Amino acid sequence: MDVRQKAYEFIDSYYDVFKTARANIGSMYRENSVLNYDGDEAVGPAAIVDALADVANWDYASRLVDIMPQADGTAVVLVTGALTLPSWDGAVSAFAETFVLMQDDDGSYYAGYDTFRWSRL
Repeated sequence: MDVRQKAYEFIDSYYDVFKTARANIGSMYRENSVLNYDGDEAVGPAAIVDALADVANWDYASRLVDIMPQADGTAVVLVTGALTLPSWDGAVSAFAETFVLMQDDDGSYYAGYDTFRWSRL
């Protein structure tokens, strides 16, 4: 399987876990992983799970994924789109999330770096 396909699979899994089983999102990160969520930084799976625990639930209205494979087997992934926030009466917000996907020894990906920004429209 090529880098792009593995990265797409990671992204699909990530957003599925985020929406349906957020307490398990730490499995997508490693101890050296860094999350920057709208300016707040967390390092390592436990801190990342804590940081995302209070994030509002949302539904994706649209999502575009751009994958840039790197020579070392990593991938930079840019996800952009719109999401709706049911807790805000269905308000639509634009978002951008950038992942640097790193490879474990078994070739599977994890989020080494993850930066998320959103803007209420």
